[in-house]
Amino acid sequence: MVLWQRLRTHASHLVPLCSRLATTRSSSSIHRIINGNTGLHYYYNSRSRNGMSADQLVGIFQQMHSAAGTQSVVPPSEDVQRSAPLPEPGTWPRLFHQLNFDNTFARQLPGDGIEANYTRQVRGVCYSNAVPTPSTNPRLVHANAGAAALLDLNPSELATPEFVDVVSGCALHSTAKPIALTYAGHQFGSFAGQLGDGRAISLGEVVNHHGERWEMQLKGAGMTPYSRFADGRAVLRSSIREYMCSEAMNALGVPTSRALSLVVTDEKVVRETVEPGAIVCRLAQSWIRFGSFEHQFYFKQPKVLKRLVDYTITHHFPSYLETAMPGASDEDRYLAFYREVARRTAHTIALWQAVGFVGGVLNTDNFSILGLSIDYGPFAFMEAFDDDAVFNHTDSEGMYAYGRQPDVGHWNLSRLAIALSPVLEVERAREVLLEYPSMFHKAYVAKMRSKLGLLAALPDKDESDAALVKELLDAMQSQPGTTSGADWTIFFRTLSEAAPSLSATDEASQQQIEADSNLKLATTRARKALECMFQDEKVSSKWSAWRQKYTARLAEDSTAVREHSKLGGGLLLPGLSSSLDASSTALAIGLARRDVMKQHNPKYILRTWMAQKAIDAATANDFTVVDQLFKLLQRPYDDQPEFDDVYARQDTATGPVCLSCSS
Repeated sequence: MVLWQRLRTHASHLVPLCSRLATTRSSSSIHRIINGNTGLHYYYNSRSRNGMSADQLVGIFQQMHSAAGTQSVVPPSEDVQRSAPLPEPGTWPRLFHQLNFDNTFARQLPGDGIEANYTRQVRGVCYSNAVPTPSTNPRLVHANAGAAALLDLNPSELATPEFVDVVSGCALHSTAKPIALTYAGHQFGSFAGQLGDGRAISLGEVVNHHGERWEMQLKGAGMTPYSRFADGRAVLRSSIREYMCSEAMNALGVPTSRALSLVVTDEKVVRETVEPGAIVCRLAQSWIRFGSFEHQFYFKQPKVLKRLVDYTITHHFPSYLETAMPGASDEDRYLAFYREVARRTAHTIALWQAVGFVGGVLNTDNFSILGLSIDYGPFAFMEAFDDDAVFNHTDSEGMYAYGRQPDVGHWNLSRLAIALSPVLEVERAREVLLEYPSMFHKAYVAKMRSKLGLLAALPDKDESDAALVKELLDAMQSQPGTTSGADWTIFFRTLSEAAPSLSATDEASQQQIEADSNLKLATTRARKALECMFQDEKVSSKWSAWRQKYTARLAEDSTAVREHSKLGGGLLLPGLSSSLDASSTALAIGLARRDVMKQHNPKYILRTWMAQKAIDAATANDFTVVDQLFKLLQRPYDDQPEFDDVYARQDTATGPVCLSCSS
């Protein structure tokens, strides 16, 4: 603060585009602040590594002041009391400088109050100040108009120098409050102590015209108080994977953080090898995670814990927690909060299982309190189905294998229950933990019914449908030394194409298929492809037995669909043709079934080899593959024949790929 007083005294006016400061941004921590009224301002981060003293800096500012300009210096810490009202109708899309960060997290929760950015242990706080370290020669690789819309941001702003400077950590928006979040966590089953945002810096919360808060965060923008022995940077390889996967998951309908931009720099970052640096600007409605509460519990800060719980409920959970329980005790509200966290967690993991997603580091510090998929590290989408699939080379015990993900969610929720014990009795939280298996089961069976084209969601069929799914997975399971192990994504998409034929059990419907050459060709190809997936003798009998049960279940489902007027519309899947009625033929139902299945069974996923293809090209300074792959993954359920020769296939050249945490 003394420095700021001196700067105001000696140099209260700055020249926006001072070439001297512009040339120092790669080696010092002088930043430009994007200001809505006057363009660019600069401020000084006391953690500057270029050895410049306050006196020297004041001297530079005096030179700037004498040159020209009437722009006031505003310390970034002074925006703490700002409040961002909803944008007025007609004021969006907005220009970048018109964004207004509300920063409720920094304003309403305690920080350590230290401006200097150095690694340290903290207690009794929820965040620390952390100014991005400017990067060298940042270039925009890709920007996401879909994510920009969440901020009411005009897509044309994504190519401006001001935008690139902010998302590369070389500048700050005038209303930003850069911080790193404090949290602890259990990693691979053991408590790891203080963790925190070691290479992520939150700029603040933007409120859009829907009243939604979207917190902008830079990943790879330099050291924070939680970086420990690391440099706070990210490599291009991992940044491309996170950028692609978060947007792929969103298009698949899985709750996830979003990616706004990807920037590559001239920083040389040492991981397994020396690699180019990169920064992802990512968005989430909150970056609070299970470990945020664990930090306050294990370091004995019950008052801060309660403040964090109250803040989370107020800002990020449905209004019923506040309004539907008038007169309820705090503990009842906290129980409702915990139950909702469990429900969201179960729902998201059910969707992971349905799309074949395998997270590599499912620690409590990587579990979002909102049930989002976050912190994409060593992840992969399965190709050949394997219940024991692991894609993290450090997970030698298979703790986070595909088939164990539901149980990991349950265990992580039990750690959260312990962390919340100062405000919620463990015995009451245990009620929710006992409910979790049924929460997951309900969400998982519902999604798998959709993938199998079972259009009538009959409650009395829950257990038999779950058994049908289990038998299918047993047939699909990879067996060492065989050609078994059907590709997860290709199998379900092919099953969708075969649905009209599998449903057409009556002679009239079969004749209709024979009369339609295109339909006959598509269904014949699909059925042959399915047979090829299970030709190995160790699984062929399992497949034949399952197919017979499945065909019988489809016939039963068709009968239920014909009676949908009696059952009630709520028992039929969304997207089902309203023209189906008691007189619908087996083929008509089969065609409707195919269409619904294709809405739930993607044709394209982010396979590891696809990501590597984009990484290799980008490393050679060719970003066209990044753009092509990004466009493909925005429409995973649509047929995109122009991409089929390249992307609609399994990688048969290699087996499972294990990745590192920097991947």
